[in-house]
Amino acid sequence: MRFKVHTRIGVLVASVALFVALVGSAQAVLPKTLYGKRGKVQLLPTQGARPAASQPPTITVEGHTIGRSPLRPRDLQKICTTYKISTPATPPATGWVVTATSPTYCSGWLKPGYSMGIGNWNWQGAYAQQYHLQYTVTWATKKKKKLAAATYDLNATSDYKCTTLYCLVDEDANKVPFLTFFS
Repeated sequence: MRFKVHTRIGVLVASVALFVALVGSAQAVLPKTLYGKRGKVQLLPTQGARPAASQPPTITVEGHTIGRSPLRPRDLQKICTTYKISTPATPPATGWVVTATSPTYCSGWLKPGYSMGIGNWNWQGAYAQQYHLQYTVTWATKKKKKLAAATYDLNATSDYKCTTLYCLVDEDANKVPFLTFFS
């Protein structure tokens, strides 16, 4: 009898843990595959910082790891990524407009089993402005130029993190998360 009770409690705890994990992962960055089969991408939250009201705000895109595409597994692959920072459109227009783009960061030709690690990208913004972030990643080989491409939209408040007091993570009326800075 006691064994059955402990087993049921264990199953209940495991079910709740699985549900919490699935709910948490539903709010993670969702990729939009543009074409092909993309590799695995491990993203970290984008950080906002403004240590003092007299200093300009800084957005830091944390380093991340990108795996090779499963297409053409024996060929060398090159992986490239670009970050895009958007701000709200000026009324009467709606939506978000890309206002800054990082340089395109590319790996060398990666052998099977290897992945690409990208370091931080820092960008200075202005205070009292809203900033939303996206990544575009492409995979290619020498023989077949384009393998895959995907866009990763940081679409949850958990995808952003403030590291100072003069920073705020919030959502607009359409539930689009953003970083903003104040004095």
